[in-house]
Amino acid sequence: MPHPNPTQFKARLNSFMTSPIDVNDQPWEVSISSGAIGTSGAILNSEEVIEQGYNSETVALFRVHHVICDGVSLSAVVKDISDEADQLDGMMNDEVEKYKQHAKNVGPLHRLFGLVMYYVFGSIFALTLQLWNMLTSTNPFDEFTNDTKDMENNRSVAWKYLATIDDAKFLTKCISKNTKLNDLFVALLGSALERQYKDLKAKSDSSKMSRCPPSVNVVVPVSLRLYPWEAIGNKIGCFVTTIPFNPQKKRTNSLSRLHQISKTLSRIKHTPAPLISWLVTALISKLGLESIAKDAIIHWNGRPIKMLCAFLPLPPKVPIGILATSYDGKLILSVEADPRVVPDADRFLDYMLEEYEAIKDEISRKGGAADE
Repeated sequence: MPHPNPTQFKARLNSFMTSPIDVNDQPWEVSISSGAIGTSGAILNSEEVIEQGYNSETVALFRVHHVICDGVSLSAVVKDISDEADQLDGMMNDEVEKYKQHAKNVGPLHRLFGLVMYYVFGSIFALTLQLWNMLTSTNPFDEFTNDTKDMENNRSVAWKYLATIDDAKFLTKCISKNTKLNDLFVALLGSALERQYKDLKAKSDSSKMSRCPPSVNVVVPVSLRLYPWEAIGNKIGCFVTTIPFNPQKKRTNSLSRLHQISKTLSRIKHTPAPLISWLVTALISKLGLESIAKDAIIHWNGRPIKMLCAFLPLPPKVPIGILATSYDGKLILSVEADPRVVPDADRFLDYMLEEYEAIKDEISRKGGAADE
């Protein structure tokens, strides 16, 4: 296949994400092309790669039907076909053993009390909250997707570096010991959604925001706990949570937003809501493939993989999908969106990056730590 330029590469991504897979032929598809470094725009730091002595790149696009595996299991495929597969297996097994040993140190009475509180009272709270979110859910971007043009078969896509993993984790710990990376990502997304809505309103015929809801629902994935008798796997659950949405306000304090979102996510994460979602999907599919997060460069046939990036297929009525991928010690944000809602995906990710810098600045002005 001919090697694409940046515009052609995004068009190829668009086709990969919107055209159906013919499962009667094969439930997966791969596209490989090679050319000069930086030609496709796939590698964000192509200048650094050139300085390292490389002059050619190979871009591999891969998609698979969900009947084969999900996105988490797909990381196991990447691991298994890499040159470092055995080394990564050893690292993963060491981490599993550490977690199992930690779990064994929990006392039986403490474990029993925790299970009762978690599964009985937590389930009641989780199901009630999820039902309420379903009944009261609103999408402020619906008014922009009423266009009858055939836009559902198009996607607006982009990918950008956010920060190193260490920097992002340090930032969350400056805020609170309980603040997680997921909380940070949701806060960045919340800010970007408000700014995107304001942009769309400014370009629409109706500039009033009377129909704008005070909150929006987001679906957040979470890795489920690992018990001593379990191997690490693709037990990824999710939950729906409500985050504040106030595009009418000129400027929202970034730290206050992150604090509020962190507390909201913490409450629901301490219920079985993610586990319930996983059990429901487990009834549909039983796949127990191993997975591992990547913290260093891996190789295929002796050639370094300089960029790993994934995109989230959008279900109906969901206009924006965001993924945060960790690779080589860096966090990469990628967005796939309905172009009626996000016509410029690069700008949308810039909004998230600007919010990240705003949080860093506010922490710096507070002397390197935020209030608990």
